Amino acid sequence: MQTLYIFTQFLYRDLYVYTRQLGDHIINYSLIYPLLYIFCFAYLQTQIYFLGQSTVGTIVFSGTCLVPLMVMAFSLTFDLLFDLEKNHHIDYQLMVLKPQLIIIEQIIFASIFTFAVMIPFFPLARFFASAYIDFSTTSWSSLYLILYCGSLCICAYHKLAAIVLTLEKINTFWTRVNHILLMLGGFWIPLYTIQAFSPILGFLLRLNPIMYLTEGLRQSIIGGKHFLPLSHCIIALLIFTIIFTMLSCYFFKRRVDHI
Repeated sequence: MQTLYIFTQFLYRDLYVYTRQLGDHIINYSLIYPLLYIFCFAYLQTQIYFLGQSTVGTIVFSGTCLVPLMVMAFSLTFDLLFDLEKNHHIDYQLMVLKPQLIIIEQIIFASIFTFAVMIPFFPLARFFASAYIDFSTTSWSSLYLILYCGSLCICAYHKLAAIVLTLEKINTFWTRVNHILLMLGGFWIPLYTIQAFSPILGFLLRLNPIMYLTEGLRQSIIGGKHFLPLSHCIIALLIFTIIFTMLSCYFFKRRVDHI
């Protein structure tokens, strides 16, 4: 019970700290990103590239939430890296809570905060661009379930990166890793189109956890047999989350040499 109490206090502490930044996050990620992407990808792209075909526009637009989601997860989880390099507030936390629980708490908080900020993304698209994006078959409960599972997985992945990397390698990390995962994670093109072009490439891209998020989003919004089943996407994201969390705990022990 004492461990649970300390764990929840750490959650409250993070909530208190990041609530002071909530206004900026809402403006940036809950309003500016969605409205900009709605105008560029839902309206302009559907009209210019796809000649008003709302289904095609919906397929492409569904993956665009990856950018604000990953940027938000990065900003939350990489505070640990800055702390390890400079302030070492983590040293105090290690004295009162098990290191593994500290990592788990930070991942859980980051996922909840990221998910909460991303909630308005698709409702805004439905409100402002219903003529260009087809939400008629959308399962909103499934959409938010897969969105949270994706937030959890991406936060666990970024927490692992924050533990492994140094400050000098952040730019390289985005250029050589995150951008590749985005572009080959269904950001523009769904998996079934890639598999039709190259079955081998389609199989290899199943190793990219982000692909399961975009496939789950499209399955929730559009549905049909072209996209991976929602249950497969959720299970895959949870498996990747467990792997990233376990690796985070392992490399965290090696980095801080805790007992």
